[in-house]
Amino acid sequence: MKNSRSKDERRTSNVENRVSPLLSVCCFLLSASLSSACVDAKPASECLPGGAVVYLEWSGAGPTGVAQATTPFGKWLADPDLSRLIDEVTRIIAIKVKQQAAAEGQVEIADAAMRVLSTLWRRPVAVEVLDVTLVEGRPSVRAVLAIDVGVDEAAALTQSIDRIAAVLELPRADDEDIRGHTFRRFDHPAVPAIRCGVVDGVCLLTIGESTTEDVLAAISGSAPTMHQDATLVAAMDTIGRKQRTTLSLLHIDIQAVLRKARQVFASTTGAPQPMLPPPVEAILEATSINRLRSVTGTWQIDHDGYRESWFLALPPVEGRPRWLNQEPLTDDDLMLVPKDATFAKLVNFRFSDLYDGLMHVVDSVGPLAQMPVANAIATAEGMMGLRIKQDILDLLDDGSAAYITPNNGGLLITGITILIEARNPDGLAELLARLTRHIDGEVGPGVVAVQEKRYKDHTICFASITGVPIPVAPAWCVHGRHVIIALYPQMVMHAIDHLSVRDRSNSLLANPDFARARKMLPERCSAIVYSDTKADMTDLYKVLLPLATAACGWARGQGVPIDAGMIPASSRLTEPLFGDVMGLSSGADGLLLTTHASLPVAAAAGATPMVAALGVSVLMPSLSRSREQAKKAVSLANTRAIVTACLIYASNHDGAFPPDLQKLVDEGAIGAKVMRSPRDDREHISYIYIPGLRNDSPPDTIVLYENPDIGGGSAVGFADGHAEWMETAELKRKLARQSERPQPKTQP
Repeated sequence: MKNSRSKDERRTSNVENRVSPLLSVCCFLLSASLSSACVDAKPASECLPGGAVVYLEWSGAGPTGVAQATTPFGKWLADPDLSRLIDEVTRIIAIKVKQQAAAEGQVEIADAAMRVLSTLWRRPVAVEVLDVTLVEGRPSVRAVLAIDVGVDEAAALTQSIDRIAAVLELPRADDEDIRGHTFRRFDHPAVPAIRCGVVDGVCLLTIGESTTEDVLAAISGSAPTMHQDATLVAAMDTIGRKQRTTLSLLHIDIQAVLRKARQVFASTTGAPQPMLPPPVEAILEATSINRLRSVTGTWQIDHDGYRESWFLALPPVEGRPRWLNQEPLTDDDLMLVPKDATFAKLVNFRFSDLYDGLMHVVDSVGPLAQMPVANAIATAEGMMGLRIKQDILDLLDDGSAAYITPNNGGLLITGITILIEARNPDGLAELLARLTRHIDGEVGPGVVAVQEKRYKDHTICFASITGVPIPVAPAWCVHGRHVIIALYPQMVMHAIDHLSVRDRSNSLLANPDFARARKMLPERCSAIVYSDTKADMTDLYKVLLPLATAACGWARGQGVPIDAGMIPASSRLTEPLFGDVMGLSSGADGLLLTTHASLPVAAAAGATPMVAALGVSVLMPSLSRSREQAKKAVSLANTRAIVTACLIYASNHDGAFPPDLQKLVDEGAIGAKVMRSPRDDREHISYIYIPGLRNDSPPDTIVLYENPDIGGGSAVGFADGHAEWMETAELKRKLARQSERPQPKTQP
């Protein structure tokens, strides 16, 4: 009996023994994710300073686990077979991560990155950008990352952050005491004042000299928080949050973004007042973007599903472009769609208004945009033989509908039927015929022929097309104020049958799944999109089942104990699903786009170890690059500091630069440590100096450069005080050209 284990089992055991440390981490992360579901975390918006340019909040897979368990996705994760399948796939990823880390000698940093990423996924997190400015020509950011880890996990997380900082070789400064809290400080030449500390179980990572003070003031209650920010409060009141669990939130203060952009542009160009280039300002004015107050997006659990909402805070209705103000859909509009539709899209939108708005934007920019746009329109109209505005858009009214139903004879997307409301339906039908004849003339006579068929007192026109890979016969017909368009005349007949006896009982209004979904939308929607997710998943399952079975067979060949029997039955996957719906409404305060779906965009709580492992697998190859970039940044800072010291020396020595770099060290103008590049392991000066130059040398004169023997390019310092990175071949060319031109001589 002791030899009864199969070869697969022995192979699996061997694999597990090789990767058991990382598997233990994965198991710990999974159990921690599920067991932390009842954590009572204070909303991050109540802890961070108000007035942020950008604010991002993630509530954590742990605290939201109970709410997500009632969703269809949560029920999927509870399925024993699917749960086991996820565990095994996670294990495969963990093996690959461990192998990659071992090959690069970075096992310790892989474990640290795994802990940080999994903590970011499981626990409440907030990111806030408070300010963006230019300092000495370089962007400077004030920002904060806050992670509510709890007192018990705080030490382990900060240790992991320290390990990552050490790998990236962030220069560690002395610890600082700020308002009674100890913060680690890292001084990176490209990022000012990086601090890390823990306050009441919240791990804070701040950037900027005054950022930590601002955050601590908000935490103590002595300064306003994002919870009190007027634009965010107004947006959340419009979106709604009662009896919902908010998973994530993004808030962008558009006015602050524009204000910062204007300031940065003025600083770089020397403009007398903050402003963007005139063409950009003209576009912002013509599109009303310059009056957009904020954009707020949320992802919430609501009615056992996932609600995604985006609110654009706009000026009052009379201050908006006309194409943003559309009439709401009515029940009469929804009755255009059959009851059994698996997809439906209904829109009240006048395209001529949008066209006029775009032309207004083009005219606002001026000749720079007018000529290319006019040429593009002329080319398109020439190809179609029609005028876009007069011959097409002016015929259309503001209503359109598109749907797919399983009973009209189509297959998937080929079954789509479109109904367009027209001011002149007969004119639109004639337009389609003209366009068809034009296409026939372009591709060759007889390839596309327009024919007619009478059906229930209606004339159906359809194009018979020869020589195409997919046999279709595009058809159209006038029905009242609508023109019906489909890929086959039989689908037009189906639409006529529906419209001829149109009432609530045979329309989308009588579809119970749609009726449930519609209740999730705000009132007065001018656009609605509905999808029967259960039907979609049923069709998708038929495609994925053979692929998943093949994948299981391959995995078993690699020693992973999964098999086709672990794939859940179609009914178990589709049973908890319900229809997805999206709606767009225009109110007095702005536009609200709402989606309610049975499945999330990203994985939820139970997938924590997979998310962490995937994150590390993506992160690992970039750690070496990040470390190298950090070294390059320090070398550039060293180069810039040396050139600055040379300029200061020249101002005290009649404009002459020092005879050598050692002179600067001997006089205390600069420290010896700056003379060594972090990319250079040798114990000597890493920068090659060109003596005999002066402060009146041409600005692009190279004063010193990092020794090319180090490899990978060099940091180069110039006579005007700036430094830049340069590849070795380009550096040699510039040095050769510089040696050929005369240089100002040093005064005796």
